Amino acid sequence: MESIAEETLRDILFRLPTRDVARGRCVSWQWRRILTNPSFVYLHSHAAHVVSTPGSTPAEALAVLEIRVRGIGLDMVVLNPTTAKVMGRITDLAPAYSPVNACNGYLLLAALGGKYKDWPVFVSNPVTGGTLKIPPPPNIDLLVKYAMGFSPSSHQYKLFCLSYRWGAESPQSYLDVLTLGVGGGNRWRRHRRTFPNHAVPDFFLPLTVLIDGKLYVLMERQGHYRTPDRMLVIDVATEARRTLRLPVDSGVLLPTAHVQPFELCGELCIAVRVAGQQKLTFWVVPPKDHRDDGERLHGWELRYTFHVNDDSNDPPSGAWFDDGDGMLCYRLGDILHQYKIKANGNRAIAGGFSEWDHRIQLPATLAQSEFDWKKTEENRWNVYSGYRPSFSHPELPLTPFCPRRC
Repeated sequence: MESIAEETLRDILFRLPTRDVARGRCVSWQWRRILTNPSFVYLHSHAAHVVSTPGSTPAEALAVLEIRVRGIGLDMVVLNPTTAKVMGRITDLAPAYSPVNACNGYLLLAALGGKYKDWPVFVSNPVTGGTLKIPPPPNIDLLVKYAMGFSPSSHQYKLFCLSYRWGAESPQSYLDVLTLGVGGGNRWRRHRRTFPNHAVPDFFLPLTVLIDGKLYVLMERQGHYRTPDRMLVIDVATEARRTLRLPVDSGVLLPTAHVQPFELCGELCIAVRVAGQQKLTFWVVPPKDHRDDGERLHGWELRYTFHVNDDSNDPPSGAWFDDGDGMLCYRLGDILHQYKIKANGNRAIAGGFSEWDHRIQLPATLAQSEFDWKKTEENRWNVYSGYRPSFSHPELPLTPFCPRRC
């Protein structure tokens, strides 16, 4: 009878979200023994309600404060952007490293800059502190951009590396892929077919997001450094790729056009702001069967338009959606703008301006002037979409996943 009761309890606990599992470890010795069992942790970290699958728990936003001290290295403090509660720390990395994107319960960390192309990348769980070191692909070109994706259909994690040589007469981008797991052999594979567009370097903004098994990577116009032009869409399972034109006219495709992708209620959304204009727009790609009752440009639908008081060229900025409060958030300089979607409705009248619900002055520890930002780069913070907390160690994706709890 005791084993049956424990099995029933295990099945009930298995259905809990990660944060409730964390609380459950403090309930009793029996609960802690079940919830810390490596087999339970592994199976729970792959459960449909924990990872990115259709109908799963909405993804969260994750704030990462990067603290660089000369002569010491990099210290990353991971926070909940809503409560500012510290969730974990990542330490002992060289200052050149920075987060690239969130993928379920993991953060991908890579060294930013062409001179670091031979440096390894790290997959880290910010909650447990576990880190997995992965060597770079062989024979890659000068400029490199990494991304991490997850396929709900195959339960596979994959790393993608886009590389190209700046200034080449016939610039082409290459795609290398590594499948984490026994089946993938943990070796990089290069796709034979190249493509002309280049990934925009994410020195100051997270420019990659994972939504429902697809990676969205911001690309730049050929021959124009940091000029957003298209969105590269990579299906993680099949590794097939296509491109989307951005919903901006060619006349504003300049380095002063700031574009950031993120997940908004399960949809791909981009925030577009052009220096010199006190206007911020949010665009989504609606489902194919969605009725076109608004403004469209290159297949995108204009969802929201806001006034912003800062029209300077390059203040710190970032966009994300807080699913818990239903808040659309945009940080510009030292001001956090918030718009409550659930209270105001999912979409605004085409061509009209929506009003922010809140404008919040950021605390001194998070606000930073443009001058200090460019001069020192010792401290900066960003918010990453697509995070779903788990207790899984990064080495667990290397183990073949059995979907049956047996």
